[in-house]
Amino acid sequence: MRQDIKNKLPEWYKDLEGSKLLLTDDIDSLLSCCILHKLFGCEVKGYYDFNSVYFSSDTEINNFVGVDLDTMGGRTFGNHMVWYKNEYSINLNNHIDTRYYKKYPFSTVMLICSLYDIDIEKWTDEQLKVLLAIDSAYTGYYANNKHFVDVYTDWLNRLDFRFLEDRVLKNMSKYDFKQIQKKYNLSGTIEIIRGKLYTNINLPRLSLLFNDIIELPNDFFMKCKDYDYVVINPLKETVPEPENIFSMAWTYKDTLKMSLK
Repeated sequence: MRQDIKNKLPEWYKDLEGSKLLLTDDIDSLLSCCILHKLFGCEVKGYYDFNSVYFSSDTEINNFVGVDLDTMGGRTFGNHMVWYKNEYSINLNNHIDTRYYKKYPFSTVMLICSLYDIDIEKWTDEQLKVLLAIDSAYTGYYANNKHFVDVYTDWLNRLDFRFLEDRVLKNMSKYDFKQIQKKYNLSGTIEIIRGKLYTNINLPRLSLLFNDIIELPNDFFMKCKDYDYVVINPLKETVPEPENIFSMAWTYKDTLKMSLK
């Protein structure tokens, strides 16, 4: 990631030793957590599905870092546009002055790889294809409007990942990426059943691909709090005050998803 962008971010990301991670319900969050574990040894001790939050039964509810999650306060890594900004978040949409049509177009795991200067140029082509397939991070490159393609490549430059264009994106299509998503079931979800985490994402195949174990924690999780999940059009409806919101994601110009306290 370009240094001028890093300079805009809060500095807590530099040392996460002793922190506990709050996982959400997809591969973007899980793979991000795996990378953070390798870098700092921090463990997943919480789970959040946008309706409820759960914590491991052997853990105190403090010192958590949200991963692929945009909360209204506290430390968190996120990638969506939000209506209200959290000054403690590592979300480039919060720290680079941008409008919706110029928002960050990639996944949280790409953000984390860039932030921590992980040398993904050493990755295999198949690994890079998976990286771009997560959260459909490839989509903007194949837009019909050149403006949106330019926005996409500008963000590749900011992350210092421009090499992905020549090495992967120019040689793929939307259909090719959909086949990658299907091969590893990257659109699968993580859910909690009777206190244990389960997923239909093909973690064994991903583990073989990355030569590393990608798995869910075996902890027993207990529900701590429920939230009201709502979706509104922020251009036509009143957005609740930030103190009433736990998390939010502005996923389309007319779609704001929120978990209300």
